Amino acid sequence: MKVLIGTSRMRRAVHMWLATMAILLVVAMVGALTEISFGPLQGFISKWSYNLVLLGSASACLARGLLVSAGRRGWVLLGSSLVLWSLGNVYYSVALWDLSVIPVPSISDGFWIVFYPLAFVSVAWLVRDRVSTSGLYLWLDGAMGALAAGAVVGALVFGPLFEVASGDAMALATNFSYPVGDLLLISMVVGAIGLSGWRIDPMWGWLGGGLLLFALIDSVYLVQVANETWLPGNVLEAGWPAAMLCIAFAAWRPRSKTNEVDLYGTRVITMPLLFASVALALVVYDHFSRVNLIALVMASAALGVAVVRMTLNFRQNVEMLGSSRMEALTDSLTGLGNRRRLMLDLEGACARDASDPMALIIFDLNGFKHYNDTFGHPAGDALLTRLGRSLAAAAGSDHAYRLGGDEFCVLVDCGDVTPENIATWLLATLSEKGNGFSIGAAAGWTVIPTEESNPSDALRRADRRMYESKNGGRVSEGRLAGNVLMQVLQERDPRLQVHLNGVASLAEEVCTQLGLSHAECQSVCLAAELHDVGKVAVPDEVLNKPGPLDDHEMDFIRQHTIIGQRILGVSPALTVVAQLVRSSHEAFDGKGYPDGLKGEDIPLGSRIVAVCDAFDAMVSERPYREAMTVREAIAELQRCAGTQFDPAVVDAFVASLVRGSELIASGPALV
Repeated sequence: MKVLIGTSRMRRAVHMWLATMAILLVVAMVGALTEISFGPLQGFISKWSYNLVLLGSASACLARGLLVSAGRRGWVLLGSSLVLWSLGNVYYSVALWDLSVIPVPSISDGFWIVFYPLAFVSVAWLVRDRVSTSGLYLWLDGAMGALAAGAVVGALVFGPLFEVASGDAMALATNFSYPVGDLLLISMVVGAIGLSGWRIDPMWGWLGGGLLLFALIDSVYLVQVANETWLPGNVLEAGWPAAMLCIAFAAWRPRSKTNEVDLYGTRVITMPLLFASVALALVVYDHFSRVNLIALVMASAALGVAVVRMTLNFRQNVEMLGSSRMEALTDSLTGLGNRRRLMLDLEGACARDASDPMALIIFDLNGFKHYNDTFGHPAGDALLTRLGRSLAAAAGSDHAYRLGGDEFCVLVDCGDVTPENIATWLLATLSEKGNGFSIGAAAGWTVIPTEESNPSDALRRADRRMYESKNGGRVSEGRLAGNVLMQVLQERDPRLQVHLNGVASLAEEVCTQLGLSHAECQSVCLAAELHDVGKVAVPDEVLNKPGPLDDHEMDFIRQHTIIGQRILGVSPALTVVAQLVRSSHEAFDGKGYPDGLKGEDIPLGSRIVAVCDAFDAMVSERPYREAMTVREAIAELQRCAGTQFDPAVVDAFVASLVRGSELIASGPALV
């Protein structure tokens, strides 16, 4: 964003004034380069036009400081220094122009030399006003750029001056003060651009260009004066008023809005490399063709700054890598270690000797979703932070982790304490009660490397135990709700309860045969007991019809699993059971209802309930048919394995029947 300087009328007046000065300068240059005669104005143009441009440019710069408050001190001082330099040139035109030998130093030299300290201070104020930066790195970059630029200017300017230097000490000191002053000013402007993150503000571009032109003309003037080839009124004299015009244009450039410097931008990286390369090239060049001492010292100093910058940058990168590693291994919300940190620590724990085991304990919060929904996510984050700090205080900050969501974990030495006891002790740190909420946790654990010696396997074992504990609690809660529903079914149809109890007993045997966990077995058994709860919505005349059902009546039947899911889904503790009930009449070949699920897309618990339900129905009396024998029912299950039923579940069901003592006593093998 650009901020215009002064009022629109003020800017128009200044622009017209500077345009007039530029036209006058062009006219003077044309007169110096050609033989065009300007008649009675010839003497004025050849001798005084440059002075007028000098004074006009200096007055424009001074007006910038007097009329506009922004950056006033710098522009007033710079404009004043330019006025003094112009007065020195006026004195030169009046008193020294026609002399065959110009004394050095002269009064003009006094005006010209005093320009440099004043200009140096004014540029410093402009830097302070225009550049907003922080950090040592940009200051070093600015210093490096200033020294490298000064080295180049010194090599180009001071070499010719040293070759023609002659005269007394005062004359030499006077002559060399100009390029030294020019070099310092140019270096300072380059440094200011460096502090700005190498973004070249138009003001610094015009100002730097004007000062560079000053330096070039000063050098040419001093060399030609030493060689006695300088002619007053030649076109090269236009360089000084042209340089002042550039500075005047700089004074009235729009002011750029100060922005934060991007410390990781391309320019901030490439420009210091460029200046360091320039300084290095100059030092290398000195081995083949000697450069002057000033340029060599400044180039060496620039390389020294580059080394310091590189050292600090290396240290910064090491710190950033350490910080990034810490952030990568830390949970941003709680400050605990995250899953990545846990996996690294688990690798070390798995490599330990079995005589020095560690307990991996995973915790999952109970009631957190309700808390989050009730009080909002910020309150939920605050709760997680409090619980995380409590867990870290009990287990040690290096041993506590947050795995994500509402899951926490600890990895601690077992010693003589069982992991169950450690988990029980730590569960208290993850509980909180208040008005309308109660937060607790379920825990699962494993011992490393005694039970598991692989990080992923250890996590799976602890996770499985945690969910068994969590689901066990849910099933216990669901059992209470299930008992109520079972009583409702008994009141509706006592025979239905007998059937459901039979299916549940069969399902328990199959779950054991398939090696399901205790919590999974409880969920399947509860689903087996409640899989027909939706039939409370089916009319009695349909439910007790002695013959086959028509299509309309079958629609009632096909809806009962969905109704059962809706009834059970009211209780959060029966969410898993409700899904098993919904899918309990799906067929393995995808021709069941209500969703047409196929194969292993059907939950395993639902496939178990389907087989057990069909068997119990086949061996039970119905109003419309007689009961099958056990052998006949098993044969029917095996015939439908792969179409209606899961073959693996049928095999497990048959195996569980064979293992039953009652059937074994009944006669020969069933399969």
